[in-house]
Amino acid sequence: MEVGQLDNKKIGCIIQARMSSTRLPGKVLLPIPFPDGKPLLGLILDNLADVFKEEQIIVASSSDKENDVIQEYCEKRNIKCYRGSEHNVLSRFVALQNEFNFEHIFRFTADNPIIDIKILLEFLKWHIKESNDYSTSMGLPLGMNFEVFKGVALLESVKHADSDFDKEHVTPALKRENCFKKGYFKTEFDYTSKIRLTVDTVEDILLISTYRKLSLITNLSGMNLVNYTLSSYPWLNEINKQLIQKNSCSEEKDEIQNAISILRQLEYNKSAFYLSEKLSS
Repeated sequence: MEVGQLDNKKIGCIIQARMSSTRLPGKVLLPIPFPDGKPLLGLILDNLADVFKEEQIIVASSSDKENDVIQEYCEKRNIKCYRGSEHNVLSRFVALQNEFNFEHIFRFTADNPIIDIKILLEFLKWHIKESNDYSTSMGLPLGMNFEVFKGVALLESVKHADSDFDKEHVTPALKRENCFKKGYFKTEFDYTSKIRLTVDTVEDILLISTYRKLSLITNLSGMNLVNYTLSSYPWLNEINKQLIQKNSCSEEKDEIQNAISILRQLEYNKSAFYLSEKLSS
């Protein structure tokens, strides 16, 4: 069953992609597995094509010239590539919503190539049933959780997106403002803080390349691939275990909580305790 026909809802998938990256420039087109696999973005397109139609999948890139290669790749794949603001990513989503009038929009990023389609469908059905303005999944490895929101809610959120942070990260206003109905889809897993399957560094590329190679050998995907890797090669996830995810918190208390976790990870326990006391006071 195609997702676009689910309850006759009009579903869109928008994938953020640009060549600039602070730690790993050009990562969205790096071959996975390295050095002769498919481009990272291509793996995401392949996964989504299993259940979405071509016209439901859009790559939202920047108008900067360095992203011409992304548009060229999308054209070869017969996928629409929208070019907009480099830093105001929210404006790209708004422009696409104004053009396509989606009922619900999945937000993907081009550095998260492992997608569990079965969980995605369960999550989408739940989101629609709950009639949430914004929904996110919980418990999957970092880089595998989902975000989906109503198209009309996205347009309404622009009124509350005042900061550069809001505009760059698209959904902070949807998550923050009380006028939006939010929902959190709890999976059976608890891996988000334990397994990192996003691509931002060389270490991430090495791990994702290995996952992809194992996927080709075993024909496993999504959480079946994750669980197979954990049981057969538990040491693999040590490759990028010590990496610290860049801050994506819009609320001060959430940022402080993340800082506490990082301090504890690095065994700065006195500083972590001090911040914990401040947070609870």
